Amino acid sequence: MATKMKVKDRIQKRLDVLEFMMDNNIHLADPEGCLEYSLTISQFRAVLSEADRDFIQGCQSSIEAGWEWKE
Repeated sequence: MATKMKVKDRIQKRLDVLEFMMDNNIHLADPEGCLEYSLTISQFRAVLSEADRDFIQGCQSSIEAGWEWKE
C-alpha cells in the first residue's frame, strides 16, 4: 500500500510541474519538451482520475496548437 501512495505522490508532483509549465506558458517556448513531459504522466492513464486525464488532454491540445494557457 505504501508503494501505491508513493506512485500517486510522484504522479501528483508531475501534474504540479505540468501545471506550472502551462501556467507560465513554457509550452510556447519549448513545446516538444512540454509534450514529452506530459507523456510521462499520461502513461499512468489507468490510475489517473477523469479530471486529471482531461487536464492532460487539454494541455496536450494547447501544446500542439500553440495556444496560450489561460485558467
